Amino acid sequence: MNKPAGYSPSRQGAILMTLLAFGMLFLSTKGKAQQSKWQQVDQYLSSGQYRDALDILRYLDGDAYSLALKQGICYYGLNQLKTAQDYFTQAYQVSKAPDADLYFWLGQTYQQQLRFEPAVQQYKAFLRVAKASDQRRDQVKELIRICGNGIRIQYQDQLGYLEVFPAQINTAYDEIAPRFSPNYSDRIYFSAQRFPETGKGYDMMGIEIQNGSWSNPFEFNPSLNTIADEVLYGFANQGQEAIYLEQLPGDRTILVDTFNQSQQVHRGVWKSSMQPNRGDDYLYIYHDSLILYSSNRAGGYGGYDLYASRKDHGNWSAPLNLGPTINSPSDEITPFLTNDGQILYFSSNRPDLTIGGFDVLFSRLEDTWSAPENLGLPVNSAANDLQFSIGPEGKTGVFASDRKESVGGMDLYFFYFKEIVSAQMAMIQDQITWFRQLMPSDSTYGGHGDRPAITVEIPYLAYGEDDVLLTPVNLKHLQLLVTLLKQHPAWTIDIIGHSDNQQTKEYNPFFSIKRSEKIREYLTQSGIAENRIFLEGCGSSFPVALNEINLLPNPSGQRLNRRIEFRIHSSPEEIVHFIYQQPAVVPHFQDTAYRAFEAFTAGLKYKILVQQATRPYYDHRLDAYPGFTIEQLAGQSTYDYTIFAANTYFLANQLKRELRNQGFEDASVVAYVDGRRLLQNEIRNYTDKYPDLIYYQYRSE
Repeated sequence: MNKPAGYSPSRQGAILMTLLAFGMLFLSTKGKAQQSKWQQVDQYLSSGQYRDALDILRYLDGDAYSLALKQGICYYGLNQLKTAQDYFTQAYQVSKAPDADLYFWLGQTYQQQLRFEPAVQQYKAFLRVAKASDQRRDQVKELIRICGNGIRIQYQDQLGYLEVFPAQINTAYDEIAPRFSPNYSDRIYFSAQRFPETGKGYDMMGIEIQNGSWSNPFEFNPSLNTIADEVLYGFANQGQEAIYLEQLPGDRTILVDTFNQSQQVHRGVWKSSMQPNRGDDYLYIYHDSLILYSSNRAGGYGGYDLYASRKDHGNWSAPLNLGPTINSPSDEITPFLTNDGQILYFSSNRPDLTIGGFDVLFSRLEDTWSAPENLGLPVNSAANDLQFSIGPEGKTGVFASDRKESVGGMDLYFFYFKEIVSAQMAMIQDQITWFRQLMPSDSTYGGHGDRPAITVEIPYLAYGEDDVLLTPVNLKHLQLLVTLLKQHPAWTIDIIGHSDNQQTKEYNPFFSIKRSEKIREYLTQSGIAENRIFLEGCGSSFPVALNEINLLPNPSGQRLNRRIEFRIHSSPEEIVHFIYQQPAVVPHFQDTAYRAFEAFTAGLKYKILVQQATRPYYDHRLDAYPGFTIEQLAGQSTYDYTIFAANTYFLANQLKRELRNQGFEDASVVAYVDGRRLLQNEIRNYTDKYPDLIYYQYRSE
């Protein structure tokens, strides 16, 4: 056979080899591109960008199981449960051996649809195939318990009917904190995000019924909405004033204003026992005479607890914990009290009562609070159901929820009761008796059985540029402390000196502890044993106010930073709530550095003891580390120079080694609980509560 001109076997082989090489290069490049896209999908899923992940998955090639599973997760995140279930079913069909991920997501999907029995089946299948190291195992065990609650609750009689607010009200962003108007029967106020991508926060909005339908949202009062987040809490002064939270990064303030747009606005700080910058939140105002709110302050039963404070002669009482019937080791938030003061509604995520996330519970005040009960379907769901309140006519309710049937984020829901809530239509008959029932005494509960606790306010001392500490005002405060310490001989006290930034870094902490020594001298001369006193000098490490503004001295802030604080430590047998007074700092003067100091006084923390000396010590290399302070234990002649370390011994020990490598050869780790330095013989008393101390106890230096 004649061969084509130019043909040769060697040339044909070369062409084939070239084509193969190009083919392999193409496949390699395509494979890398595919791998990169899968990685991008995982990043989108972890950050909640489900639409972006879905856009990539629709055009990806690869494992059919992974494609179906990840598309199902996307549709679950987009609140399209039926489509998500279809994809999970598809993944199940193409998989020879379904893994733990698939069973987990099927369980989640069934639970969110309130199909609790099949959800339990999927969760149990998850436990059978999940590895022992899978961190979701404990979570799934709790979810099985929660689904058991749902199986029981779903057959209870429902109290009414649910209405979802229309699309012009509920959006893909958050709508929260609904409140019935105190003045208009057909109006509801709430807070909402509208354009968060522009940096705009929550604004206060209103809606009302017009011609039988809900209106478009309108601004509550345009002059009150700012670039900050504004979240409506409620109303005071018989409905004439709005109480709301204004939140900026690092600062939360409760404000009060008239909200009638025809009136001039008088913005001011609303003062009560609530401290929003220290974990207090979800305020509810009851008849101008009582406030309820949630707090994660120390001394509760775990997480957020509900507290009450009553107004007497114009002053709010110290916060009182509502006790172990209402509060639990889980979180209790968003309280609402009926008009007669007899039924308390609140949300909790306690696993023995919820059917998923936070559920609305209620308790009746008889002689004492009754055991809380789940309000049931359809108010509660497998998601978070919060901020429930009842209208003034007792027929309707409103709340917020992020359930999977919502448009997106938190949405608002309206509820119609089958029967009027009579407790909302009545008034308190005997207010004195009611107060006693609400809070049996001026004591509270601390989370250790039913032992009563006391609440004690601890003052601070201010001093001027002349360093005079024993002023007439400060002497009154010191005499109060002396009386307390004598009444409670097991208590110990920390004296903590703070100052402004007008002195050098070398001497500022040293001068601070010298001021603390003067206060110790006053206490010991008044009969307080020196072994009950711990000293600390912080210098300008933790200002409450800005020492400078735009690089210029701020005399007002410097004045507020010149102070001596105290921390009291009670014995384990006592339950005491200490309220530490602070200088009043306007928001634009506040310095966020003080929060690091406050955080250190809660729970287990570690410091690094860098140096012991009898005179001022300073090394510029320590400027790179936060929390430089000087301490002195009772009976110790030297000063301990320390820096903040970490919450775990492992991380603290790493920092210790780093400092030793830099030449600080004597650096060592020291432990603190609630800001109190632990002595070696005290460690075993805290290891049950803080197991991390076991590593510290048996450390090897």
